[in-house]
Amino acid sequence: MRALSFDMPDGSYSFEERGGWLARRLAVVFDLRLFQAAGFVGNLGYESGGFKILQEVSPAVAGSMGGYGWAQWTGPRRRAFGAWAAAHGLKPSSDKANYGFL
Repeated sequence: MRALSFDMPDGSYSFEERGGWLARRLAVVFDLRLFQAAGFVGNLGYESGGFKILQEVSPAVAGSMGGYGWAQWTGPRRRAFGAWAAAHGLKPSSDKANYGFL
């Protein structure tokens, strides 16, 4: 993998700008075609309301914490995401944590 600086546009930018940045980065880092990376980003954007809704609004499992993050991680993945973010000194709500865990 090629290391790049993390300079994703912040939440004041549109999903198109943020998602475009992320798709281009994923394409380079993971050696994907741009349309493949865009597929991942489109799914993440759908799950998180354009990277704006990190906590699942209506969890499918009653009484659960629901999904969290760009990918709406649930159950063991949600716990792993939280642990990963903590181990790296990042807030789970940050773009850097969501990208890093992804």
